[in-house]
Amino acid sequence: MALGDIWRLTLKGVIGADDNQNVLHYRVVGGGGTQPEDAESLADAWATDALNEYLACLSVVYQIQTLSVRGVTHPTFGFDRTVTGNGTITGEVAPTQTSALINYRTAQFGRSFQGKQYLPALAESAVSNGSITPTEVALIDTYVAAQLLIVSTTLPLTTFALGVYSRELLQINNVTTHFVSSFAATQRRRRPGVGS
Repeated sequence: MALGDIWRLTLKGVIGADDNQNVLHYRVVGGGGTQPEDAESLADAWATDALNEYLACLSVVYQIQTLSVRGVTHPTFGFDRTVTGNGTITGEVAPTQTSALINYRTAQFGRSFQGKQYLPALAESAVSNGSITPTEVALIDTYVAAQLLIVSTTLPLTTFALGVYSRELLQINNVTTHFVSSFAATQRRRRPGVGS
């Protein structure tokens, strides 16, 4: 039984010629199979439940390529699922450092229990004078709602909950709420090969 196992899901894509990755963490909260089954189930279920909503927020310039699942509690297990699709919003893409900022909250207090996701490849039409349009915020809210609880579509049925993982405390807490910043944010950059 894999109840409580933590998985890292990396959304790998490109914006034009630039690589882009978004990292999410999930915990098994119901059902569960073996670790290899759960890794594959998370990738397949996320593609079914949240992929279209994710692409609906993004410019057509963005192209997703891989859903990469790796075990956090069991780091020797993983699964890569090749996916295809482009963002759906037509027009020019905003500068690559400009992102929508999704802030995740858990039932716990403190920085270790809060998460962020920078959503890449906003269309220029989604940003007006530095503010994210209400239409784009609604699309992002729909995306977040779709990915909060993911249920596998194949046996064994497994339920995954989106969480905020603390590398300092080595624990995960389920996301209870979120909000989208009304202003476009600048992504934090890391040196190549450092961090997640």
